[in-house]
Amino acid sequence: MKTQKTILLVINPIAGGTNKNPIIKAFEKHVSQNNDESIVYETTGKNDKEAIQNLIAEKRPDRILI
Repeated sequence: MKTQKTILLVINPIAGGTNKNPIIKAFEKHVSQNNDESIVYETTGKNDKEAIQNLIAEKRPDRILI
């Protein structure tokens, strides 16, 4: 039996000047189809490094997508 994986997506919501909601929704849909847990972190430009490090320490994701 496959165990649930946790996958973290780190995304900059203003990079490229395009709406990232379709990317986030597609990511969440794909991850949920595999019965895995999705986590989305949208960067803010303020304390992102520390926030991401804390999120990784707390959630222990199996994969990180940037």
